[in-house]
Amino acid sequence: MTHLIPREEWEQRIGKLRAAMERDGLDALVIYGEQGLRARGRVFYVSGVWQLIGESYVVLPREGTLSFVGVPVLGLSMAPYETDFIEDFYSNNFPGFDVAGGLCGRGCESGGMWRG
Repeated sequence: MTHLIPREEWEQRIGKLRAAMERDGLDALVIYGEQGLRARGRVFYVSGVWQLIGESYVVLPREGTLSFVGVPVLGLSMAPYETDFIEDFYSNNFPGFDVAGGLCGRGCESGGMWRG
């Protein structure tokens, strides 16, 4: 499989994010990509998935596998075949439900929220 991000670089990125999460006492991060290239880059940075239109999210737990959540748009159905960095892909018209479910499933339902 060919990736736009080399696996070693991706692992370093995730490692740095998880170290910061550990330092700051965070159990998970939700990375949101909205319309616009800058926001899309956030999701691509952690997932290797480039979704040009529609909302997209990555749930990054401090431990365990990442989840990619997006609205059903042309191209998302191919996302699992474009990367093997993420095993869990969800697509529906209300992605917030899958994001919330992913957090609750990882024991994060009582955690605080920070938006930067």
